[in-house]
Amino acid sequence: MNKISKTIPTYASVMDDWMIEQLEQEKKDVAVLETIKQQVSAEQFENIKIELEDSEHTTNLRIVYEPVGTPQHESEGDYTIWINQSCGETEDNYSGTVCIKISDNKYLMWDYWM
Repeated sequence: MNKISKTIPTYASVMDDWMIEQLEQEKKDVAVLETIKQQVSAEQFENIKIELEDSEHTTNLRIVYEPVGTPQHESEGDYTIWINQSCGETEDNYSGTVCIKISDNKYLMWDYWM
């Protein structure tokens, strides 16, 4: 093995590290959802699931005490979400955060990209 290969990580090792990080984050996200499911009504949890599905790729679920973004009323479920969104250079990809109220002073927030 030459000196360079000792200092530069291989593609495989980088991907292994990335996969481990993704799996650890997924465990955290599932734990947050399990906690929230116990704290909200079945209808409210269904609205959360719908919004997560609509967000396509989601990560970093967390509880916050103030929503971030622009409020958007969802008429089908009669609730509000807050969206903080930006678009990429080609304007056909989006990323940002979504918040949905889970109690009087708590919101579920997550990152997403499409």
